[in-house]
Amino acid sequence: MKLNLLDLIDTSGMADEDKKKWEDVDQALGKACESYIKDEIKIEDLRESIKTAMQSVNEFKKQNAAAVDKKTFEEKISDIEESILKMKAATEVSANGELRVKSVHEQLEMHLKDFLVQKDGTKKVDVEAIKKAGGLKVDLIVKADPQVTTTSGGGVVAGGITIDPNISVAPRRRSMLRELSNVASISTPQVIYAELKNVTGDAGWVPEGGLKPAIKAELDNKTITAGKVAVTFKITTEVMQDIPQLVAELQAEGLSKMDAEEEDGILNGDGQNGNIKGVAADFPAFALTGLEVESPNMYDAIVAAYTQIVSTSNMVYSPNAVRMNPVDYANMQLTKNKNGDYIRPFKVGDELISGLRAVQDPNVAIGSFTMGDFRYLFIRDYVGLTISFGWENDDFTHNRLTVVMEKRLLAYVKAQYKTAFVTDTYANVITAITKSAS
Repeated sequence: MKLNLLDLIDTSGMADEDKKKWEDVDQALGKACESYIKDEIKIEDLRESIKTAMQSVNEFKKQNAAAVDKKTFEEKISDIEESILKMKAATEVSANGELRVKSVHEQLEMHLKDFLVQKDGTKKVDVEAIKKAGGLKVDLIVKADPQVTTTSGGGVVAGGITIDPNISVAPRRRSMLRELSNVASISTPQVIYAELKNVTGDAGWVPEGGLKPAIKAELDNKTITAGKVAVTFKITTEVMQDIPQLVAELQAEGLSKMDAEEEDGILNGDGQNGNIKGVAADFPAFALTGLEVESPNMYDAIVAAYTQIVSTSNMVYSPNAVRMNPVDYANMQLTKNKNGDYIRPFKVGDELISGLRAVQDPNVAIGSFTMGDFRYLFIRDYVGLTISFGWENDDFTHNRLTVVMEKRLLAYVKAQYKTAFVTDTYANVITAITKSAS
């Protein structure tokens, strides 16, 4: 949960000292935002910090207009301030002094506070009051569910459910891609970033007074625009009246579907009809040589892909997830040796290799997989989750409401980080690593 001022500026052609200046401005604005959210400074002080930061942007814009987003100075300030206010509304300071994202229940109750009434000793939502107000629109920040943790009894806990690690599979947690990736908020619908192409050279040892080795590369500026993902569905008036039931319904009917579609779009979107352009189409295939395995299986293929990523990057990348179809996941779970014993390569938390989690995704084709160090996948939220409650057509006579959920975001992987990923089929990798008969 961070605002990135640097996403508004193309720093590719800047001198190091100029880049450092912008990093300092970005860091100062970030500290001011956190202080405001923690109630350590007033809104007036925050506005002054935003204006100072944006005046720096504006001055730079006069000198190099192509390097800064084209929105006016006043619009940019308004956008940043609105984003910060949304963050403050969705967070609170925990007992240990750290910022905590409120639960969906807590955020909804806060937005509905003007429509709450006491009935039978419990808080109920006055739906008639919402109807008289012409409907309701709320903005939420939804944090990814916590990672699976080991219990003292050897089981694992996910979303409040204890799971036997020997026979059970942890249920899919919401927004796992967000949990794995580099996520931040932005206040502009477009991001400008620089990619490195045709990189040559590397670091090296030099004698005293000797020529230092140089890394050379071509710079290619990219502009990417946010897309919108949305869903609508119906709920009854009775569901709307009870906040816990409302939260459960929103999670089941809306959030889970939104998250699945968002993750598929980030990886596989075609850039058409409102879709964003997915990042996985440009991921490299398996091409590592030197591995020779007798009778390799799917797990061997995953180890081979992992080896390609860490070896070609000189251990710079550390793959943290492999996305696979649930059918392939099941086939790996059900593989037996010649004695009929199960060969389960999975560790606690669905790890296949230390730090590498298996993530089930029906949108991955059976027989294929995508692996990577997803910390190099950049997800930028332009408009967070917005939920609107209203009435349309015959909703009134059927005692129900229409719910609209939507968000706007973009995602990208810089060209120089593509090798942090591999996407291929198990069959192709198995063929490549099979030891030839001598």
